[in-house]
Order: sequence, then C-alpha cells, then structure tokens
Amino acid sequence: MPDSAKLNEARDRTKACHQELVELEIRAGIAEAAEKLRTEPPHYHLVYDAAEPYSDAQREAEQAEETFHQQRTTRRIRDLYFAVQDAELRKELIAKDREEGTFALRYWQQELSDAAAKLDIARSAQKRWWVWASVWGIALLALGFYFFGLIGALGGVLVGYLNGRRMEHEAVRARDSAVSDAERELKEAEDTWNDVRNQPQTFSQREAKTGEPDPESLLRAV
Repeated sequence: MPDSAKLNEARDRTKACHQELVELEIRAGIAEAAEKLRTEPPHYHLVYDAAEPYSDAQREAEQAEETFHQQRTTRRIRDLYFAVQDAELRKELIAKDREEGTFALRYWQQELSDAAAKLDIARSAQKRWWVWASVWGIALLALGFYFFGLIGALGGVLVGYLNGRRMEHEAVRARDSAVSDAERELKEAEDTWNDVRNQPQTFSQREAKTGEPDPESLLRAV
C-alpha cells in the first residue's frame, strides 16, 4: 500500500533541510543571489525560432536548453559558494547542500514506490462487484416473490440480472479509469526518478570536507 506518512516525512525533511540551507546562505550573504539562480527559468526564447512550433525538433531544442540551463545553474551555484571567504561556513554550506540533495532523492524514490503501490491497488480494485450484485439479485427475487408470487420472482431474477450486468460494466469502467490514471502517475514518477538518480550532486563529498573545489567535480559541472 502507498505509505503517505513516509512520503510526507520525506517532503517535510527536504523542506526543513532547504530552510536550513537558506539560513546558512543568509549568514554568508549569498541568499538572494542563490535564490535568483535557483528560480531563473531556462532561456526558451533562444530556441523558439530554431524549429517549427510543436515539432520534435523544437522539443529537442528545448530539452537541450533545459540541460544546458541546469549545467549553467550548477556552475554558478558552485562559483557562488566557493566565493564565500569563511572556510568553515563554506564547508557548512556545501555539506548542507549535499544533505538536501540526499533528502530530495529519498523523496523521489518514495514517490516512485507509492505510485507503484497505487497501481497495484487500482488493478485489484472493483473485484467484488459481484457480491453486491448477488445481494441485489436475491433481494429483488425475494421481493418479487413476496408481492407477486412466481411471476414476480421471475421478474426479480430478470431485473437482478440486468442490474448485475450494469454493476459489472460500471466496476470495469471504474477500474480501467483508475488503472489508467495510476499507470500515468507511475510513468511520470519513473521518468522523474530515472532523471534525478543519475544527476551528480552539485558538490562532492570531498568538497564538503575540504571546502575547496575538487577537479573531478569541476569537470562534471562544465
């Protein structure tokens, strides 16, 4: 079953960690600049004339700009952090940024797990429609016999059958709709997870310890 408590906990821990990071950035005097870098959107206007609107070529150009924008933001965040003069505060900033990245990754992993569980539930739902159909059928048969005898009982059977078919169709339709929604959510969660899990963190573990740029991380940030 989906574990909403774990998902909410992961979300809350990520938010709390980000707030702690912002407080460190305020101490370092870089909070405004860091927030501007994080919220600046990709320069889509640069690719609008590169291909026909809504074409595959335009979408590829947009994706390329999104990738470049992410790399550009990472590089500028690194420059901003490494420009902090206080070495201990710089190490705190880097360590907290890595901690936030770890919490965010756990959140997306939990969201993927919840989406898979929702799909399992959707596929197994509406399987007991026949129980209620049987109850209605028996009730209608009994009422028909009580009021109209054998003819009424036969009428109750017919109405019960038609009602059962209606309930079956409604159950199948509801299940198919729920499965479709759950499959879409799972696909989105899988795409997000496959994207974020392969992204290197902005700073390396070594940089969190030393507070100095790591040549290997510099290569990843280019």
